[in-house]
Amino acid sequence: MVLSVVSQLLLILARSAGLLGALTAAVLWAVFIFFNPYYSPDQGFNLAPYATAIMMILLAVAAAWATLHVRPLILLVAFVGSFAPAGFYVLLTPSIFKWIGVADLLYLIALLFMGGARLASALGARIGEHRP
Repeated sequence: MVLSVVSQLLLILARSAGLLGALTAAVLWAVFIFFNPYYSPDQGFNLAPYATAIMMILLAVAAAWATLHVRPLILLVAFVGSFAPAGFYVLLTPSIFKWIGVADLLYLIALLFMGGARLASALGARIGEHRP
């Protein structure tokens, strides 16, 4: 009974962390498209920052979906795909966009909570099977 409650609590925390991270990352990447501090109009048009931001927004949508439907593998792919190339880089910048890296780390926290929920559920089922 206690492990079932713990499992449900961990799932609520996983969903909260994952959705907060996905929403934050998507909004900040959308802001980055329009207010890129590393781009000046004198440099000419460059498609790479826009393509990167759109791909990261799509990964945030995938992370939100994976969080809602408790799909840890998809959430792991979204975390690695968003944190490894860009999230870690912007985490180290002294701008508001460092919160993109923090939001990407929330995917990892959600993933850990999902794993804890599965472990608690499995332990609860195992303990429940062996009671007299």
